Amino acid sequence: MSWIEDRLAQRRQRRSRDSLIASNAEKIYNDLWREVFGLVEVAQDRGIDLIPNGSPYERTVTLPDPPNAEPRVLTISLNKAVQLISVSGLKSNFNLQFDVCSDNRVCLKHGDAEVLLDDAARQILDPFIFPEFA
Repeated sequence: MSWIEDRLAQRRQRRSRDSLIASNAEKIYNDLWREVFGLVEVAQDRGIDLIPNGSPYERTVTLPDPPNAEPRVLTISLNKAVQLISVSGLKSNFNLQFDVCSDNRVCLKHGDAEVLLDDAARQILDPFIFPEFA
């Protein structure tokens, strides 16, 4: 096989991968938000004042601080164009990258490691709610 044929095969694989990610990204983002929202409700039940809000592609969780201080806002955004979910409002912001895992399903990765949705939700909320332990 020539290098041109190799590149054409790589292009087909890349398009297939990108198409699979594009067709699953929104569902995974919404599933992640459901996990985050469930933990927000648990925190609220424990007396932590969290306010979930946002739009379909940019969700927020606000933590009002004591009087005379600005509230802290956590933002979880879906960016389908670059195939990631960005998390900001933390001491160390981070991204969760969409990828196709070995079993040909779309998954989230933090760094090079696959991360399950419930673990990702905890990684997002823990440093936000408890920054003293981050």
